Amino acid sequence: MEVVSNIALISINETLFVQVISFLIFLFIAKRFIFNPLLDSMGERDSQITGAKDDIARVKSEMDQMADQLARHEAEARSKAMDLKKDLEEQGKKEALDIVRAARKDIEGMRDEAAKLVDEQIAQARTFFKAESQTLSVSIMESLLGRKVS
Repeated sequence: MEVVSNIALISINETLFVQVISFLIFLFIAKRFIFNPLLDSMGERDSQITGAKDDIARVKSEMDQMADQLARHEAEARSKAMDLKKDLEEQGKKEALDIVRAARKDIEGMRDEAAKLVDEQIAQARTFFKAESQTLSVSIMESLLGRKVS
């Protein structure tokens, strides 16, 4: 081999062809053992990410459905509670009205009893005063007349 005195950046000779062939062999080996497995693992990772995104979207959709269902159940429970409250209020008003009516009847009964008692006491007082007035009038007449009146 002879030493070339010409210093150039690229010299075209048989080493260039050897380097190109070795580069192509390296490229084939790298593609076969490095790039293809790397691309396969990246594809698997992309499919896992896509699957995870799909799962997240599905779970989010289920969660939204559950939230809607929960809101419907809550609204239904509130409606039932309001209906029950109204029923209980109406029932309480009816019971209070019944109690007031019963109290009025008791009061009227007590008033009637008190009126009867007062009438009896007035009647007793009249008979007592009538008897007393007769006795007093007889006594006054006897004292005025000076003799006994029968």
